[in-house]
Amino acid sequence: MFPAGKDVQEELVGGVRVFTVLGADAELLGYGFICGSYGYKSLVSCLIGITQPGLIVGVEVVGHYETYMYFAMIRDWFFNQFPGMDIEQVDVDTGDFLDYRIDAVSGATISCYAIIDDVWKAFRTFAAVTSRN
Repeated sequence: MFPAGKDVQEELVGGVRVFTVLGADAELLGYGFICGSYGYKSLVSCLIGITQPGLIVGVEVVGHYETYMYFAMIRDWFFNQFPGMDIEQVDVDTGDFLDYRIDAVSGATISCYAIIDDVWKAFRTFAAVTSRN
C-alpha cells in the first residue's frame, strides 16, 4: 500500500494493530491498520492503508473463515469503493459516510458489513493516533 515505505513501526492502539510507515528520510507516509469485525460466521480481518492527510489508499482482507462461495462474491469493485475516501469528508463520531455511497454485495451482505466496520475502526484509530501527535 505504501511502496515508498522504508521503515515500519508497529503498536497496538485500542485493540487495533497500527503500522506507522516511514519513507527514506523518515518522513511519515501513512498508516496501516489491521482491524477485525464479525461477519456471517467468523472474524473478518482487514488491512486498511491511510495516508497522513487521511485518505484511504487500500483495503485488503487478510483473514477470514466465512463461507467461501459467498465470500468469493465480493469482487474488486467492492474494495475499489474505498480508495480516495477522505476522513475529512465522513463523520467518524456517528459512522456516517455522508456523501460517499458504499454498496454491499447481495449474498455476502453481512461479510461486507464487517469490512465496512473495519474501515470505520481504521478511521477512528487514525483519528486517535494523529490527534496525539
